[in-house]
Amino acid sequence: APTVPWPVALLQSACEVITQYDAVRVAWDVVGLLFMLYDLVTIPYIFCWDIQPAGVTFAMIGIAAVFWSIDIFMNFQTRCFLGGLMQVKRNDVGWRYLKTWFTLDLAVVCLDIILLAGAMPDLNGMRAMRLLRLLRVAKISKLNSAIVDLCTSFGVRGLMLVIAVVKNLLFIFLLAHMAACFWYYIGRTRRDQGSPSWLHVVDRDHDTSDLELYVRSMYWVLGHLTAAPTDPGVSAQSHVERTFTLSLIFCSLLVLGAAISSMTNTIDELGKLNSDFMETKRQLQCYMKNAGVNRDLSNRIVQFALHSYTRRCALSLDADVLGLLSEQLKSELAVNQRSGYFLAHPLFAAMNHRHQEVFRDVCEAFTPKVYADGDVIFNSGRVAKCMYVSHTGVFHMQRHPSDLSEAISGRSNSTPS
Repeated sequence: APTVPWPVALLQSACEVITQYDAVRVAWDVVGLLFMLYDLVTIPYIFCWDIQPAGVTFAMIGIAAVFWSIDIFMNFQTRCFLGGLMQVKRNDVGWRYLKTWFTLDLAVVCLDIILLAGAMPDLNGMRAMRLLRLLRVAKISKLNSAIVDLCTSFGVRGLMLVIAVVKNLLFIFLLAHMAACFWYYIGRTRRDQGSPSWLHVVDRDHDTSDLELYVRSMYWVLGHLTAAPTDPGVSAQSHVERTFTLSLIFCSLLVLGAAISSMTNTIDELGKLNSDFMETKRQLQCYMKNAGVNRDLSNRIVQFALHSYTRRCALSLDADVLGLLSEQLKSELAVNQRSGYFLAHPLFAAMNHRHQEVFRDVCEAFTPKVYADGDVIFNSGRVAKCMYVSHTGVFHMQRHPSDLSEAISGRSNSTPS
């Protein structure tokens, strides 16, 4: 067969429809999230301090415009779920994107191109149009949920708490940053109009650096958001500044309430995950103590039971959760989990090749079982009741010279039929 040129192969791979959980799409969403965070930090600062984009800032606008232009194409190629089912047809994927995020994405990309071309007049109303680029942040919840799903899929329970803490701290910082920028903008606008302003007290001679003014604005805003002491040298001097201060105080109630609620929910979820584990441990310890079992054997039993509990939770689903799946999805889940251990055997490989339904039933028939170190799994001469397929662990074969019987023992997490 003729070899396909690499440009054609690259174009064909780029035109393939992917899912929102593919590695390429997740990596793309992470980069998009970083661009959004960059916009949240730089756009309010550039607008409120009346800075003309140049150098690195101008280059970042160009890079972002290229990235979000490619993102429009990526969204046409990304399959998503609707009603619990994945949309596989390219037309359905495209129409769904056109009816949801396409208009917003295209409008913001066009605004980036206008800024790069320098076609926007240098007027106050036109400069305020730059803030419309923040509309892209409306997609941050969509990207955030995809990234959180990816992080929690690693199975590290403590990672959920870390993610919640980082999200809350980042949310408070971004909100305080935007409020500090607009607090300075209000003061600068009032001062330029000759009206009373907090900048008349802080920056009488117009010789205070922008960095110091930003730090003092941030300090003042964080004080109101967290009910901490504020800068005594910064105070509202007009009704506009007092109105902004009152709005910030009311906003602080929502911010603190949302942060505390998020942390509480995360801790409760972690508590629910650990409650069954701790209850099992408590019951075992009470039983061993009441039965008078010696300490060495009691510790061995408790530790193995907890290890077995952890392994079973990792290898099986709760019956209520499993009942939410259709029979077809249950079969696909069983084949996906167990086929890798069977296909190494020629018999199962041939079965999967010629009789996939039979192979699927075989995968569903196996159930997980955990063995302790030194347990005898089967002996030679006994009637075979099931087949054992090793998942993890080490087996030892022992041959007794007296009767030439064989025994298999070891510590394993095997899957008997």
